[in-house]
Amino acid sequence: MKRKRFYVFLAAEAVICFILSFNKLTVMPAYPTAAAFPYEQIAYLLRKLSLASAMGNAIAWVLYLVFCLLPVVVMGFIAKKRKLKWRDGLLGCLSILLLIFIYLMINPVFKSGQIYYPVVYGSCINSVLIGYLILCCLDQFKSADDKRLHQYLICLLCALAAIFIYIIFGSSARTLYESINELKRSNTGSDVDLGMSQLFLVMGWITDVLPYLLDVLVLDFSIQLVESLKYNPYSTHTVSLANQLASLSAIALAIVMLAIPIYNISQLIWADELLVTHHEIQIPLLSIILVLGAHLFSRYVKHNQRLKEDLDLFI
Repeated sequence: MKRKRFYVFLAAEAVICFILSFNKLTVMPAYPTAAAFPYEQIAYLLRKLSLASAMGNAIAWVLYLVFCLLPVVVMGFIAKKRKLKWRDGLLGCLSILLLIFIYLMINPVFKSGQIYYPVVYGSCINSVLIGYLILCCLDQFKSADDKRLHQYLICLLCALAAIFIYIIFGSSARTLYESINELKRSNTGSDVDLGMSQLFLVMGWITDVLPYLLDVLVLDFSIQLVESLKYNPYSTHTVSLANQLASLSAIALAIVMLAIPIYNISQLIWADELLVTHHEIQIPLLSIILVLGAHLFSRYVKHNQRLKEDLDLFI
């Protein structure tokens, strides 16, 4: 049942990303606003409140200090529960950054047509926040039992699959859409046939996203294998899944390595009919890593099963 929900989630994500990629209302070009969220919006509201009245200005100052000092308050609660670690110092740094950058967003002193400063401020704040959260996760990994580690690994694999779906149907699809529009703008003559060029643009997109699509399949098998390991690492089903994962990874890598030269050679054959070409040499390092990892993982699983069988015979 959980896997069905996961498939539904990936399918819904793919549909939403694909629709937004071909829609002028897409949120993707609005990355600057997303990078500064929610700090820019909070600063805007505080500025409006501050300019409203003297009382509003006082309330704005109180809210500004409360929001910016929240990480220090969290650090105080942590100190009551356990001894502070070096990574907790990042919370103090986060409060300092919030005090500085939120103030600069409320009272902008830098103006530039080339640099959108709220993005710079938001990126600095988020980098510290994300770094702290990742360090906390690493600490959780160290102290977790086997069951929790399996669960954490499954969550990370699911997150990686979701990222790949976004790359396929989000950012890459958007690039395809913009390439087709650019092709149409550059060739407006009535006697120009754009069909073949558009077809090869789509083929190029398929070639680019094929490694990610196949990696999603590999991740799906990896999730099944981790779930099987969680319940019975020595079962025949687990070994079978490990073998299937190793085979699927090798086949996926072979398909990717064949698709790239086929696309490049096809462009050469139909070069006279194409208005735009895109030749590339792609090395799918992530796919190679997944293949090696899958093969090693399957060998470890089979080796552990043999040891378990030998131990059972000895007993």
